[in-house]
Amino acid sequence: FKNKYMSPFLLRIKKGSAAYFTHDSEEFIYIAQGKIDFLYEGKTYHLQSGDSFYFNSRIKHGLRNQQDTKAVLVTVNFNYQRF
Repeated sequence: FKNKYMSPFLLRIKKGSAAYFTHDSEEFIYIAQGKIDFLYEGKTYHLQSGDSFYFNSRIKHGLRNQQDTKAVLVTVNFNYQRF
């Protein structure tokens, strides 16, 4: 949609995958399946199915899957500038 502030995503994170991000938004993540390590402000949060996290995406953050199965996350970014 044009001129909207929010953008939802469905992320599938394979075993061993790790990614780090920064972007100009606020973000909500919900763990729909599996377990991940969420890295934020120098801390590691161990999240599993049913857990969620809301944070400032301007701060470097990361997702890591150390499990034998993929993790599935629903994430919604609120962008400060419309896209």
